[in-house]
Amino acid sequence: MNAATESKVNWRARLSPYWRLLKPRLSFLVIFSSAFGYFFAAREGWQWHTLFALCIGGFFITGASVIINQVIEQDIDARMKRTQNRPLAAREVSTDAALSFALIVGALGYLLLLSFTNPLTAYVALLSLLAYAILYTPLKRAGEIAVWIGAIPGALPPLLGVLAYEGRFTMAAMLLFILQFVWQMPHFWAIAWVADEDYKRVGYRLLPRGGQCTRDTARYIMWVTALIVFLPWALWYYGLLHVATTCMLGLLGLWFWSKALRLWRRTDRKSALQLMFASFGYLPLAQLMILTDRFLLSN
Repeated sequence: MNAATESKVNWRARLSPYWRLLKPRLSFLVIFSSAFGYFFAAREGWQWHTLFALCIGGFFITGASVIINQVIEQDIDARMKRTQNRPLAAREVSTDAALSFALIVGALGYLLLLSFTNPLTAYVALLSLLAYAILYTPLKRAGEIAVWIGAIPGALPPLLGVLAYEGRFTMAAMLLFILQFVWQMPHFWAIAWVADEDYKRVGYRLLPRGGQCTRDTARYIMWVTALIVFLPWALWYYGLLHVATTCMLGLLGLWFWSKALRLWRRTDRKSALQLMFASFGYLPLAQLMILTDRFLLSN
């Protein structure tokens, strides 16, 4: 290996932990949902520089929030199998370096949103960061309230997309927020069920109804998930969706709900895994169906 190649490898090794601190898969999901909200509101007349700032700024704001989360939870992460290889838990990055990195990317994200979208979008994004890092993270040991609080910043990306275009709160923004907010309940709870042993080891109690993997808990998850089947009709009611697309979204919601029903019937980890993977599939599919309706069926 020559000197140039060795130097390149060393730089990659140094930068890799910082890239992993950003949790890029989660942050890219935020980009997708934000862009979805922007295109939903814009349909036509959208601007590349605004969309770019929304996506990159959102990526940085999300990155900053998850870095702060990892700083706070690094000792806990080191005790759980699913998180013990995170850069801070594995001592690949110091706490001071991580906090400095969070400050830099958070400030960059905020300035991008403030400069190229509008002040309201930037302020709401900043509130999202604070809610996730300061409220959600410490509440994980308090019980299921943490999930309800954590779902607020988690549901903001499509709302931010609408705000970036409209510059104000609209019915569309609120309905997209509510849809993603409710989706997060079974999503979070399925993960908590799958990771139950790890979570119990560190004192996390994120499952509803007492935090146990019981039939009563599964029943509660099933009924909350059922809301997904009916929420698209609110979009139809306000003239934001055609009835055909609304029916298709209802069928998609029924498929998602069937996984929660299976969990209630079997109350096992395999069923929780199926619900978790169904949650990964439901949201992007639903958003693509909604955008298809807006761009194709509405013309």
